[in-house]
Amino acid sequence: MTGTRRVGALLVALVSGCAANDVDAFAVHGRAGFRRIEPPQSQAEPAARPPRQEPGWIERTWGTVLADHGAFYDQGTMLGLGAGIGLAALSANSQLDRDIYDDALAGWRTHELGEARNDVQDLGDGAYVLPVLATASLFGPALGSPAIGEWGERSLRGVLVGAPPMLALQRLIGAGRPDDPANTTSSEWQPFEHSNGVSGHAFIGSVPLLTVARMQDDPAIDVACYLGSMVVAAARLQGSKHYFSQVALGWWIGYLATGAVDDAERGIPVGDDVSVLPILGADEVGFVVVHRL
Repeated sequence: MTGTRRVGALLVALVSGCAANDVDAFAVHGRAGFRRIEPPQSQAEPAARPPRQEPGWIERTWGTVLADHGAFYDQGTMLGLGAGIGLAALSANSQLDRDIYDDALAGWRTHELGEARNDVQDLGDGAYVLPVLATASLFGPALGSPAIGEWGERSLRGVLVGAPPMLALQRLIGAGRPDDPANTTSSEWQPFEHSNGVSGHAFIGSVPLLTVARMQDDPAIDVACYLGSMVVAAARLQGSKHYFSQVALGWWIGYLATGAVDDAERGIPVGDDVSVLPILGADEVGFVVVHRL
């Protein structure tokens, strides 16, 4: 009966321990009877991780700027920029620019269109456009319109991305204006001779509306924005401030810059095997091609 009692005691202890969700009542059989097994010491709670600090405004802004430029100076965008430069060179250094200026645009130079041109071309003046974009970016969300704030911010980012190559190409191309008495070679490229090889007004004027087109998916709005983004370029043509190749290249840089900002905003990965970086110094303007093996 002694063995039966011991088994019964063991079962009672087992059931009692399970019912109480505890393990310290188990025993083992031996000559000396039952031996208590001490429960394992509970492990100390792991130290709480410090809360992750959100990056500050400067870090977020710098990261955004790097992402925008990374998207612009990737292989696809650089190929697009190279194609645009090549077509502009073909137009500028042939008779095409001159034919468009002398023949196709002759009927545009009327008094009525001249008055409208003076109003429209201000939409490509950075002194007016950039403060408007900055105001929209800063105060749009506070006034309950986050879409306006996003539009202002993304437009400013597009200008920041596209301005360095646009300014570099202005000097590198070196072409003059149609109405410049010092320009004796028409639209032909003259590196470092003048600083009008790309229309800055056409670039600035294209960015805000191209940004709107990139922010939504309505085909009708897309068409309106793309056509509207060319109005400033047309005004510079009508006013004899630039040749066709110069306004076309300015608009094209705006198109590529807003596309790069859109890619960075959506987190689209960019290729990093080939990069083309601008060089802008006191005595040199150009590009350097970097190929990573």
